Amino acid sequence: MTGGRVSKAFKYLGERDRDFFFTYGDAVSDIDIAALYKRHLETGKKITITAVHPAGRFGEISLGKNGVVKGFQEKPQTTEGYVNGGFMVVNREFVTSFMSGGDEAFEGEPMQKATRASELAAFCHDGFWQCMDTAREYQILNNLWNGGNAPWRKNWGD
Repeated sequence: MTGGRVSKAFKYLGERDRDFFFTYGDAVSDIDIAALYKRHLETGKKITITAVHPAGRFGEISLGKNGVVKGFQEKPQTTEGYVNGGFMVVNREFVTSFMSGGDEAFEGEPMQKATRASELAAFCHDGFWQCMDTAREYQILNNLWNGGNAPWRKNWGD
């Protein structure tokens, strides 16, 4: 599980390694990593997650009186709620304070404990973010890459 992998990797941090970056590896984004780390340092919290608005999987309908469609937007990006985008900065004290060291879901009890202790901060990212959990999402990302339109490359400096 995700927490078990963090616990195993934690032993490779040096004693002076205060913070580390962590990702699930199932999404791509144009997140400004330096800005994410700056936010983490500003808050002084033990963990900072990237909050993103995922693209909708379905078209959104606005209804008026008697079921008349007032608006329709095909697969809009969510604007109301945020989800964990899976790009995080973690302070080593998060691991020692909130994790059991066993095989656990990182986003389960450890993050819940950090939330209850007010040690979880968010870095809001309104740019490009796309998970790759399905064959459809794989195709979307490959089409962007193959078409030379991959937004996550903008900060690569090539």
